[in-house]
Amino acid sequence: MGATKASKDGATKNQTKSKEPEATVYPTPPDGGWGWVVVVASFFSNLLVDGVLYTFGILYVELQEAFPDVSKGKITLIGSLLGGLYLIGGPIVSALANKFGCRPVAIAGSITTATAFAVSYLATSVDMLLITYGAIGGLGFGMMYLPSIVMVGLYFDKRRAMATGIAVCGSGIGAFVFAPLGRYLNDSYGWRGSLLILSGLMLNGIACGAVYRPLEAKKKKRAPKVEEEAEEEKKETYRPPDGGSAAEPVRPFQRLDVLYTGSVTNLTEYKASENMAAYISSVTSIPRPEEETAVSPITSILRTMFDFSLLLSPTFFVLCLSGVFGFMGFFTPYIYLTDFSSQHGLDPNKASLLLSVCGIASTVSRLVSGWLADRTWADSLIIHNVAIILAGVSTCLLPLLTSASLLFTYAVAFGALLAGFIALRSIVLCDLLGVQKLTNSFGLLVLFQGIALFTGSYMSGAIYESSGSYTTSFLVAGLFMVAAGLVALPARWIARREEGRNAKTKKGEITNDFINIRRTEDA
Repeated sequence: MGATKASKDGATKNQTKSKEPEATVYPTPPDGGWGWVVVVASFFSNLLVDGVLYTFGILYVELQEAFPDVSKGKITLIGSLLGGLYLIGGPIVSALANKFGCRPVAIAGSITTATAFAVSYLATSVDMLLITYGAIGGLGFGMMYLPSIVMVGLYFDKRRAMATGIAVCGSGIGAFVFAPLGRYLNDSYGWRGSLLILSGLMLNGIACGAVYRPLEAKKKKRAPKVEEEAEEEKKETYRPPDGGSAAEPVRPFQRLDVLYTGSVTNLTEYKASENMAAYISSVTSIPRPEEETAVSPITSILRTMFDFSLLLSPTFFVLCLSGVFGFMGFFTPYIYLTDFSSQHGLDPNKASLLLSVCGIASTVSRLVSGWLADRTWADSLIIHNVAIILAGVSTCLLPLLTSASLLFTYAVAFGALLAGFIALRSIVLCDLLGVQKLTNSFGLLVLFQGIALFTGSYMSGAIYESSGSYTTSFLVAGLFMVAAGLVALPARWIARREEGRNAKTKKGEITNDFINIRRTEDA
């Protein structure tokens, strides 16, 4: 009897224990370790993607000779599609990464791009290149780029600014490497052979994507409050889950700050938290099982990124307008600088080196901009605005810079200034709108910026066709960039006004609720 009772009690305890609710524990990023391997892979992924994108001007010259009966504006459209869809596809790529993970999406992007470039070898018309090289290649680039940035954000918190800075330097180094490489390949094998070789190089993205090992969230039995707090304290250092734990891959966009490229120690949410574990908990949104069943990871991220109600925010509207103006103008010099320099007597090989110089200047500027953004005395918004205004002014003056020395001076200035503008976009968004709105604002911003890049570079080509000179094209592009900086100058003042108005509205709602409760009680 005693043995039977003891066995029943034991079974009851086991059943009770098994019914204890489980909590999903989001892992604290290692801030090192395998994360540095991810940074190297991200660096080379950026090198491949932006190296090809920013040196399209070299291919542009070759395609003019291959298709003399086609307008320059239509040939420009190939590069416009490549860069525009690279950005426009951002929200779709984010949804795929949230569902399937960054590793398979990056690998699929590499295969897609390589296939698109290989098929472009067979192109017999510009229309075919628009589809293969421009549209399909652009979507593939987007699938390679976004996971490379997201993975660095997942593996780093305190050292994120440095890690992201190293990763995005691949963009500048890519321009530096691919400018002379593109010229050599075109001279040696023609534009068709060049695209075939680039197709093979794009397959290196598979190796980059393969190292994007996802972090894993562990399922743990809920402990009493004191023990739970102790567990959180222990999680200051990340330890991979052991084989016996019930672990599941972390969905990238469960972290609201995953697209933030600065150090999280600068965020208000981090400063208000007791430790890193508490901060991660505050910026992590892990849905309950029933919620995840009702709304798929793809649907949830698309709803967030395509929430156009954010356009009603004056602060975001101003920042979005600034981004649109900036991207309407910035790609024009990258496409036409090589051809413009050749028209003014610069040797084609030296003309292609202008893009290399832009790349080196961009690399240094990204590191400096990231360092400045982490300084408490530096205002990221001011740096962001001044950089794009000066880049615009220098581009307006470009038609007057016809000597080799002046053209190389412009390349240094433009590469450095533009990198300062681009590198600080997510930091400015987070600074003015808060980390809670970062995913939504970033998704909408890249969507509009992609449309602007596509429209702006095509418009520059159309202007050249009508005027027969690059002077007006550069002038219009420069004015767009100047407008981008001027529009965003009052953004911080607007953000403070909006925050104050929202606080008053919220206070009024609380007061009305209190009055209604008192009236109900009196009745």
